[in-house]
Amino acid sequence: MLAQAVLPVLLFTPCAATEQSSGADGGDAALADGRARREAKLVGGTDAAMAPPVDYMRRVLLPTLRGRFGMDCDAALERRGFFPKGGGVVRLSVAPLAAGAGLEAMRSLPHNTHTAKLEIVAFDAGVASGKGVAAQAVETARDEMVRILGSDCPTFTTRVEAPDAPANRSVSGGGAGVHIRVMTPGSASLGAAGAAEVIELRGGNPVKAAKEAASRAAAVLAAAGGADADEHLTDQLLIFMALAAGRSEMISASAPSLHATTAMDVCKQMLPACAFQTVALGDGRWHITCEGAGVKAAM
Repeated sequence: MLAQAVLPVLLFTPCAATEQSSGADGGDAALADGRARREAKLVGGTDAAMAPPVDYMRRVLLPTLRGRFGMDCDAALERRGFFPKGGGVVRLSVAPLAAGAGLEAMRSLPHNTHTAKLEIVAFDAGVASGKGVAAQAVETARDEMVRILGSDCPTFTTRVEAPDAPANRSVSGGGAGVHIRVMTPGSASLGAAGAAEVIELRGGNPVKAAKEAASRAAAVLAAAGGADADEHLTDQLLIFMALAAGRSEMISASAPSLHATTAMDVCKQMLPACAFQTVALGDGRWHITCEGAGVKAAM
């Protein structure tokens, strides 16, 4: 949530390379043209059961912003944080737009779900490390995708993060999670969709969590004709569509969520020049377009 809020601010506020940010919550690194790369240190929960986790931002949202809007943005996960203690640390880095520049509109591209690829990644951290939870989650998610999709299941890769990785080592408490990314041809970020479920230590069930993640990813893959975004990515791209110049469009795998409809209403109030249109395609997918406000970076 913090990253979603701060990304547009970092993008549209260029500063001189000599300008310094305040405190430990941000910083600047010089770009080749003399501008300063904007950086923000975000502290809080990175993996919670009721929201897309930090891995969704790193493996789905940011690659999509890079591939579809041309943004230069990245995030480094320094420490995971779990409910209720939080304490996770993520460093967000964005190359701001040049003074007077803006975002180009996003276009929906042809899809071919039959040649999509899956990436299944799981982790266990803190007191959950070394208990085999992540390996069990990867195996369960893989088997569930094959069971649901059968012969239509795309090729996939699996990976278990090392328990002693820096982000998994020094955490308050502990937990585990599994994330599935759907990658369609044309771009590593095109049509990327993620599903994740944090496996909480008390009452957590890694098998159930992995099955739920697989079910969500399979639903996106099964969207007739393919889609540009799942429910969460749809929510998160709307602000950039509103800020961009021209007509942006995407095919969402499902009907706009309450998050999405709220985001569109807020965008229209703050950027009266933008206009959204949503059309149901009759097969569960929705076509979402936006005439963007064409906001330019500060001079």
